[in-house]
Amino acid sequence: MKKETVFAILLGIGAGVLIALWVIRGTQKNTKDNDQLVVDGSITPSITISSGNSEPLLISEPQDGYLSSTENVVIKGKSKKGALVVAQSPLQEVTESLTSDEFEITLELMQGLNNVLVTSYNDKNIDTRMLTIYYIAEE
Repeated sequence: MKKETVFAILLGIGAGVLIALWVIRGTQKNTKDNDQLVVDGSITPSITISSGNSEPLLISEPQDGYLSSTENVVIKGKSKKGALVVAQSPLQEVTESLTSDEFEITLELMQGLNNVLVTSYNDKNIDTRMLTIYYIAEE
């Protein structure tokens, strides 16, 4: 091999190594700059806590574990005015939009154990209560 060929190969390898180091160093610097932006707090989440009072869903009648001798049960309770109240039994689903803060919903029951779910949808708040009601038909 000629001296010129060896010199050209060595010069090419040297230039390639220098370019590779320059590229690696440049990407490391860009990565550090991006990390500093996050650490500096330029991107901050905003958390808002509502100071308004949320009225919970309250069920006054019937009590959990109620034993019914009729196939219908009346659920009475309170929630915020304007809330949507949904009551679900194994046989029926009833919805009511409240015009006052009190509600009264009649649900049909099946014989035996009935898990009744009452949910209040109030603005962004969702409140749920579960009642166990037993229906035993009189013979």
